[in-house]
Amino acid sequence: MNKIFVFLALFAAVSCIGAEKAVKLTDFDPNMATREVKGNVCWISADAAPLRLSGLAFRKAGGSFERVPQQGLPPGVMGLGVCTAGVQLAFKTDSSKICVRVTLQHPMRMDHMAQTGSCGFDLYCGTPGNRRCFGCTRFKLGDDNTFTAEIVGNLPREMREYVLDFPLYSGVKKFELGLDMDAQVAAPTAWSDPRPIVWYGTSITQGGCATRPGMCTTNILSRKWNRPILNFGFSGSGKGERSVAELLASIADPAMYVLDYEANAGFSGMRKTLDDVIDALRAKHPATPIVVLSRTPYARDFYGAANAADCRKFQKETVERRRNSGDSALHFINGAPDIAGADEWTVDGIHLTDLGFVQQSAYLAPLLEKILGLVQKR
Repeated sequence: MNKIFVFLALFAAVSCIGAEKAVKLTDFDPNMATREVKGNVCWISADAAPLRLSGLAFRKAGGSFERVPQQGLPPGVMGLGVCTAGVQLAFKTDSSKICVRVTLQHPMRMDHMAQTGSCGFDLYCGTPGNRRCFGCTRFKLGDDNTFTAEIVGNLPREMREYVLDFPLYSGVKKFELGLDMDAQVAAPTAWSDPRPIVWYGTSITQGGCATRPGMCTTNILSRKWNRPILNFGFSGSGKGERSVAELLASIADPAMYVLDYEANAGFSGMRKTLDDVIDALRAKHPATPIVVLSRTPYARDFYGAANAADCRKFQKETVERRRNSGDSALHFINGAPDIAGADEWTVDGIHLTDLGFVQQSAYLAPLLEKILGLVQKR
């Protein structure tokens, strides 16, 4: 009996210790808490003047935040076309707080991508060339897929310029920007060149698996160049279909096309579609630069991935053949350069981390700038 009593006493003591340890992380670190919207807020539509909404080539004011029309395209492209990768809202304001009120459409939660990147927004502050990340949405997603979040608050009242990046892997059904009731709002700095760069590709193009939207390559380069980049990355579904190529060709006055869909199409798919995609673009834009970009490094490439080198060689030879036939505005870039540390670029051996996107952007920027420099503004 005494032994049983001692055991029960010890069990009770351990249980009490465990209960004492069951505390919230925010009790120790308040920075881990979500930021609730406090005080009076004026809620503004993304279409309100003088805000500038970009990244949606086929949207009309007041319409849905979808990157492609929801008809006449492959199901995977339409399904992922509701995701708002590359969508940006730019403005100037003297508000002391920047908030968002959002209803998501098909929020995508993944086991290898932060929800702040797949479902959240992030905010950059500063003029072109000097933009710095101010923060991202920290939120609890409601059962109805809604959230309200303050990104920054308690700012001194002075005019600043902002770019708000939309989620990479979720659609946005409803959106409002929250500012002080008496905040002044002005138009952002004009684009250095308003002609869009059209970037077609895969899950990596779409932003998998950045921790927040601003770390996606198209958003990084858009900030760097102060130019609009249309992100047509479709996770697992960018395969070079003719209907998609014709849709991209319908975009008016593009500055450049980037074809980065090898990772979805594979070697056999690239052999079937690459010439056809280029033909569709050339039918509408005979002199616009087109860049064929082979895929980023995979972990298995370091052990000799089958067809990786052959597919890269095929793309390069396709470009060379067409250039020799007179298409001098067609270019090839090796997307898997021999860069030290490239094995650390991914989260899962395929999809890029923030480090991977930063490295990819740094590698591609001077190569693409050289090609863009050949184009004279009209």
